[in-house]
Amino acid sequence: MTDQWKTKLTLIERAKAEPEDIETWEEFVKFYEPFIGMVLNKHRVDASTKDDLSQIILLKIWKSIPTYQQEKAGFRTWLSTIIRNTIARHFNQLKATKNRESAYHELDDNMKSTSLEEIIENEWKKHLTKLAFERLRESFSESSIQVFILSLDGKDSETIASELELTKDSVFVLRSRVKKAFKKEIDNIRRHLEL
Repeated sequence: MTDQWKTKLTLIERAKAEPEDIETWEEFVKFYEPFIGMVLNKHRVDASTKDDLSQIILLKIWKSIPTYQQEKAGFRTWLSTIIRNTIARHFNQLKATKNRESAYHELDDNMKSTSLEEIIENEWKKHLTKLAFERLRESFSESSIQVFILSLDGKDSETIASELELTKDSVFVLRSRVKKAFKKEIDNIRRHLEL
């Protein structure tokens, strides 16, 4: 287990034990606020309300974290419930305003296209992928990372080799190494962040 993931695991424990600790809370916000923002963006929360809604969610987490019990639900499930309920409450309040009709259609359209749970799950995966790539960039060259990304985009070895001016054998080796490290990093992140 890397020190970084030990830190993230203990971050939840520290936030739970000492919710008044400013340094712990700032670290917690720095780590989880981007994920919350991605979910709000994906759910098409307008820019004028996104920051306020993000702060409301973080405030609810701060008030509730001392009562979080890992035995009852994993942290991501607990966090997702707070996000889902806050977003639902936001859209329900929109329905009660003058713009009731347009807000209702917006909520209805959003819920038809993708459920909030699917949005949260997809955004969590993107968040984990971003974290894994940040870690991989510490160990691999940018061209190695590009080989892997291009292969994920469906490009064959010959095309990648031509684009990056590498041999096909180099593309194969680099893709295999990065893919193996990527899977390992994702597993490591999940093991330490999905309590």
